[in-house]
Amino acid sequence: MPTFNIRPNTEITMAWTQAVKASWCAAYPLKVYDDWDGPLWIFGEEYGPTMLIRACSFADAWEIMLDESPTIPESDVPEVYGYHDNGPIETAKQRLDADVKAAIDGVADYPELLEGYEYQPNSSGTGIVSVSEYAWLREFEYEDFERYHIGLQIEVFE
Repeated sequence: MPTFNIRPNTEITMAWTQAVKASWCAAYPLKVYDDWDGPLWIFGEEYGPTMLIRACSFADAWEIMLDESPTIPESDVPEVYGYHDNGPIETAKQRLDADVKAAIDGVADYPELLEGYEYQPNSSGTGIVSVSEYAWLREFEYEDFERYHIGLQIEVFE
């Protein structure tokens, strides 16, 4: 496996025949997503980075992060809209379903997600992702190699 010495202000370009594996502090793998163009972005939460993303813009990188994040379970859907069970007469799911039907009928507005939840652009499962209040996304900087002890392994496919 070849070793690369990456210096500050060096642009890393990848061909479609290459794959990147990354880790931080040598023990925690980073998920790597490549949208085929643009700079590298680094996404993390309270305990450090979790993803490296190549995308054209912040918005594109954020969408990729949402798409690749696990969705909440179906049983949690009423709660993320602020509906809670208040007794045996009517469940939170029944109240949410009734409010959605009223919105479809044009009688009311659609319920809104509580803070800390977002819809996936290309939804899977419930299509709702929990986003930590400590979530961060920014353009990857050379200093991040040292800051997080990030190692990159580039594989070339023939």
